[in-house]
Amino acid sequence: MKPFDSAQGKRDGDGWARDVRRVLAPLDLVPAREAEIAQELAQHLQDRYAELRAGGASERVARRSALAELDDRDLVRELTGVELRAAEPLALGSSPTSGGLLHGLWQDLRFGARLLVKERGASFVVVLTLALAIAANGIVFGLADLLILRPLPFGNASRLVAIYGTDHDHGDSRQRLSIADYFDIRAQSTVFEDVVAFRRGQQLTMTGAGDPIAVSAAVISASAFQTWGISAALGRAILPDEGEPGRSHVAVLSHRFWSAHFAADRSVVGRTVMLNGRGHTIVGVATPAIELGNLAEIDLWVPLEPDAAAPRDDRAATIMGLLKPGATLATANAEIATIGERIARANPAATAGRRLYAISLRESIAGASTWVLLALLGVVVGLVLLVACANVATVMLARASARRREIAVRVALGATRGRLVRQLVSEAMLIGLASGGAGLLLARLGLAGFKSLSPELFFQRLSMSTNLLAFGVALSIAAPVVFGVVPALQSSRPDLNEDLKEGGRDASTSARGNRVRSALVVTQVAFALAVLIVSGLIVRTVISLEHVPLGLTPDGVLTTRVRFDPPRYGDDSGRLRAIEAILDRLSAQAGVEAAAAMRSLPIVDGEPRRQFAIAGRTPPDRANLPWADEAIGSRDYGRTLGVPLVEGREWTAAEAASRAVAIVNREAARRYWTGRSPVGERFRIIGSSGQPEGPDIDVVGVVDNVLGSELSQPAPPRIYRPLGAAASLESVAFAVRVAGDPAAAAASIRASLRAADRDLAASEIRPARYALDKSTRNYRLVMALFVGFAGIGLVVAVTGVYGVTACFVGERRREIGVRLALGASAADVLRLIAGRMARLLGAGAALGVGGGWAIGAAMGSILFGVRATDPAISLLVVALIGVSGAVASYVPAHRALSIDPVAVLKRE
Repeated sequence: MKPFDSAQGKRDGDGWARDVRRVLAPLDLVPAREAEIAQELAQHLQDRYAELRAGGASERVARRSALAELDDRDLVRELTGVELRAAEPLALGSSPTSGGLLHGLWQDLRFGARLLVKERGASFVVVLTLALAIAANGIVFGLADLLILRPLPFGNASRLVAIYGTDHDHGDSRQRLSIADYFDIRAQSTVFEDVVAFRRGQQLTMTGAGDPIAVSAAVISASAFQTWGISAALGRAILPDEGEPGRSHVAVLSHRFWSAHFAADRSVVGRTVMLNGRGHTIVGVATPAIELGNLAEIDLWVPLEPDAAAPRDDRAATIMGLLKPGATLATANAEIATIGERIARANPAATAGRRLYAISLRESIAGASTWVLLALLGVVVGLVLLVACANVATVMLARASARRREIAVRVALGATRGRLVRQLVSEAMLIGLASGGAGLLLARLGLAGFKSLSPELFFQRLSMSTNLLAFGVALSIAAPVVFGVVPALQSSRPDLNEDLKEGGRDASTSARGNRVRSALVVTQVAFALAVLIVSGLIVRTVISLEHVPLGLTPDGVLTTRVRFDPPRYGDDSGRLRAIEAILDRLSAQAGVEAAAAMRSLPIVDGEPRRQFAIAGRTPPDRANLPWADEAIGSRDYGRTLGVPLVEGREWTAAEAASRAVAIVNREAARRYWTGRSPVGERFRIIGSSGQPEGPDIDVVGVVDNVLGSELSQPAPPRIYRPLGAAASLESVAFAVRVAGDPAAAAASIRASLRAADRDLAASEIRPARYALDKSTRNYRLVMALFVGFAGIGLVVAVTGVYGVTACFVGERRREIGVRLALGASAADVLRLIAGRMARLLGAGAALGVGGGWAIGAAMGSILFGVRATDPAISLLVVALIGVSGAVASYVPAHRALSIDPVAVLKRE
């Protein structure tokens, strides 16, 4: 091989400089700067020429190869055009004016847009994944906006608090109170300007406006509308003095009910309608803004009379207080706790184990679990967004790595670091804006779907608010820009000597880029796996709730509720005869297998809790008396609802008339008659005053356990008593077990009720399963959100794995070609690539499992039937990540096998 002639190299150095000046001529640089750049690039070309000659290339081939690098169309010529259009003369290094800065930013955006179009495939994947993450965050922000940010439609919202009881013995953290509690709190409180109460869900019969209809009424303190700071949309609200006896026959319609049943007729104000047989004057229509949460189910409002105090253990009232100016929630809680202790000392039998507390109005609007779920959703979508942003950073790093030669030439031509950072960040901003637009559109569709699927009227207020739009725009700009800064800063400090040398090769490995990209892949996998574990826990919870044994068989059962109002039904004996006549009619209908009447539908309505003393035993202190939920029903209660009798018998008609018989459930038998049968035992109900009520009651049977209103709690002890034992039979639920078409049976039931009494108003006839499923419908909706967000996180993470694997293969193309040329097999190459990705996936999986368990432990209050560290879920999720990562890595790994070793060696 002919040794390299240094003299020839020096003579060629002048030629290199002439060739460089030819390329730089269109830039119109000042001579000094042009000479400086020409000298630097000429030295690079001379070094490259020497390297090729030392490798055995002929002088002619070496020179032609070096010049080919200088004249590379995709690099130098393209960069020349870019620098010509740049706002500031980079070669001169001058500082741009403000106008030049704006113009330069516009040029950066245009150039970035061309690159996105040029690499449209990769750009589409990045925009789509980031758009999905922004959409997920937008949906959750929309929920948070509705619950937290939007102003409440109460004029005094900042000073309104809701008062609840907490009963740890019975697992109830938001226990409503009784009307008797309301009067005590109102009389003793000094921290509130006013205390009001309302009791929703009271079914009334409205006549005088067409056919009799069943309406859902809220009995409310007369001063409530003024205390809340709410004005009527039409007419006026209830006046404070209209709660007095003789003045309480007024009503305010809800806006929804007014529109549906009175066709939004403005002349309705002043009209008289009959409610439970008593004339009420419609004085106004409430503002539609108040129809949120449970208030959206109310048809009309009527005043509470002071003498309408219900028993202390009838806890169905929501109590709210208006803080005095300067009073705080902490002060209110201190006073409420003291008042609660006084009530407990005076009424230990009815208030044992209860503590009173106050929370803000906003917190009370949603259920306690809603806030936990919202916080959990926020964590999940935040992780999804981080996964997507890490994906953006990975792509930006890969793109910057592929453009090392371009960036090195830019720096060699005089581009400042700030100029390069601005260019790369501008490209990230374009990705963000495109993703933000698509993400907001997807978020709008997601909110619409949530509204259509949610059974809660409160969520019908979801919309694309100004807050949500601002959040989406801010996120679409901030997320990609923040995660594009790191790659931009890293790429803006190139090693000119190495990068310019690397430009002539197809493959070069950048250690600094590989480390950052590897860390990003580990992060993506960890976050995605944590999201999948949390979503798996929610899915298992919903499945467990839907398959928990209810203790009854609701399928094939239709339910409705009927009121028996005066004057036709003046006492309970007349009501009882009418109920029995209706049951006879229903039982005689074709296709009806059984029919029963009851005071409350099990699980759905909730039942009063009663204390009792067992005959023959020394009763404990009043606070520790046995307790049980009391179910009131007719003789065929168990057969109609599918509650099996496990011991003893049902009561007879004669025993039912005496009211001194009862059936208990397994849980009551286990707790209070341990080791022996309760059949034949006797007990006596203890009233709220602590004194016995009525005669001793004989236990004649034992039935299976039926769950309470909280499906996640064990079945409570329960006693079943005949209809005649009810304190009042004004409102009764009917259940009918049918065979065949439920729609035809519903028409038959309604005809039977009409035939019994045309003035009876029945609520909508619905399947019992519909009412029971309502408690899990929101859980299923939340489950769908978690599954969707987890799917987004998985897709984004897998995309990141694919991108990093492809980049790894591209950077090591030369090495892979050499390995193949030296005899490496396809399996060896695949093992090289798979081994690296397996290490990254393994590290991410380890971190993700730990993170998922930590989040699962924090959400323990909403889990049911599953542990936060459930190994099956963790193993399944790790396997899913592993398989997805392997599939994502396979395509670029397989592509590596198509590298031509001969072509690689020729280029060397």
